[in-house]
Amino acid sequence: MPSIATTLLLPALLLARHALPARADGEPFLNTVYLIRNAETNTAALGSGLSPAGRARAACLPRVFGPGGPMAVEYIIAEPPTADGNKTEALDTAAPLAAALGLTIDTSCGRDDKDCVGEALAAYALDHPRASMLVVWGAVKLPDIAEALGANNVPDWPAAWYDLIWTVQDTSIRAQSSEGCPGLDAPAAGGAL
Repeated sequence: MPSIATTLLLPALLLARHALPARADGEPFLNTVYLIRNAETNTAALGSGLSPAGRARAACLPRVFGPGGPMAVEYIIAEPPTADGNKTEALDTAAPLAAALGLTIDTSCGRDDKDCVGEALAAYALDHPRASMLVVWGAVKLPDIAEALGANNVPDWPAAWYDLIWTVQDTSIRAQSSEGCPGLDAPAAGGAL
């Protein structure tokens, strides 16, 4: 005959086995994180602004990351504008998607603060362990952000690629794919890095 302790402990152990693993500070989280760069910019204008192609790409993103999209997200963090209000490209890129999802874009991290981005994603993941998340940043800093998520041997972001998506899962860049925006991107199959 089992003891009372065994009778009470067995159900607790069975429940614990099916629970999500606890996340200690600094431990990787299991959420999927998509990294994209800001859309094409208006190089003729000083300060900031998306080009017509950039505005078309921003308008396409809800099809990719929005409700019912293949990579639907629940949280967006984007590179903030500069203190003088310039360099709004990342925010402008994410705005149509945020509107489609009814989300506020997190711009709380400094433009060069990759650790803050990693911490913000980890904090969101603690309360939303199955949510997919999106990072929209300048191309130069995206490899640093991938490293802040625990990825190793991260390549440079290809400077001319505006359609690239890096999928980061369990501290690795698991795939790269194209946003596949009609009229902007050639059809491409995703693949492992």
